Amino acid sequence: MTGGAGGEAPPPRRVLAVRDATMDAARSALDAEALAEIDPVLADFLRLWDGRRAGRDIPARADFTPEDLRAHLGFINVLEPTPGGSFRYRLVGTGIVAIVGRDVTGLTLDEIYSDRARDHGRMILEMAARDRCPVFADGQLDVPGKRWLGFRLLLVPLAGSDGAVSRFFQRMTFPQMER
Repeated sequence: MTGGAGGEAPPPRRVLAVRDATMDAARSALDAEALAEIDPVLADFLRLWDGRRAGRDIPARADFTPEDLRAHLGFINVLEPTPGGSFRYRLVGTGIVAIVGRDVTGLTLDEIYSDRARDHGRMILEMAARDRCPVFADGQLDVPGKRWLGFRLLLVPLAGSDGAVSRFFQRMTFPQMER
């Protein structure tokens, strides 16, 4: 997708929503205002991603600087597809590591999660790549010592130099930890 006449930016992207992080979860679409009612931090991240599109359907990883991401850095994961059809965590935010108690940088979904959790993670990553749009999900992580820790995430696709989806930012929040 390109901008309209005069190079104007395309309209803001709607967000696919997968609620309660289950395979049979209701799927719907949200806009930034609806997402802001659920999670203002994720809505802010969506606006940042949307602003970097610059007339394209998705921005590139190179469109973001550490300064752009400063407010979100500790709670961002960077994922990439692997040749075997899984997804690897290239980077896990330090805030996420502190809450979850485990750094999974360098590991794939297959190496970390149960079959059901892995399949769900793969589903939302594939959805974001296929539809080239953000995906919101919420649910619970089974974290030792913090059993069933609630989370929300916004997964946004990023284009490589060839325009294909090559990476994802996954911004997470943990509502019960923020009270």
